[in-house]
Amino acid sequence: MGQYAGNDVFPASFEEPSDATVRSAQSVNVGFEALADRTVYLRTRGYRTTARRVDGTELSGYSHTFTGTSHSAAPSPEMAITVPDMLGGDVLLMGASFVAKITDPGFGFVTFWVDYGPIGGFQDIGSQRVEFNSHYSLAAAFQIQTVGFVGTATVSIRGRVNAAPTTIQLVGPVELTVVHLRGK
Repeated sequence: MGQYAGNDVFPASFEEPSDATVRSAQSVNVGFEALADRTVYLRTRGYRTTARRVDGTELSGYSHTFTGTSHSAAPSPEMAITVPDMLGGDVLLMGASFVAKITDPGFGFVTFWVDYGPIGGFQDIGSQRVEFNSHYSLAAAFQIQTVGFVGTATVSIRGRVNAAPTTIQLVGPVELTVVHLRGK
């Protein structure tokens, strides 16, 4: 019995045994090796991880408050997920769910904030205008375009208001989910 770890290739086709093929290990190895190669190829390019963070419950009174007119992180603890092992071309699928309370008069925005360090930069994605005391959901996809990027990304929920004295308060439970997919 031998071991075959597979190669990082995706064979377009491979030989398979037919009814006339004499039974032997060699007659089926080609197909098994091709499947192992495809498995390695998909593993290095496909789904990487899912992370989910839920802060607070409806009874706990947990909250994040945003008061500034530029996107700022919430007071500690920040609602964030760290995604290790990122490469240029990787994709992040993000989702969030929260109840927002806003003071009148005014409105604000809650957004995903992706920070991928000094080589890559940061970006706000998927802003949701918040005008009423209500339940909101955010969903967005983000692809790191920085060629040669290798490192860690942090996805957080940030907020800003249109003008003072407006404030936005996210109240528990606040949920953030991030799915990391390997790019090409």
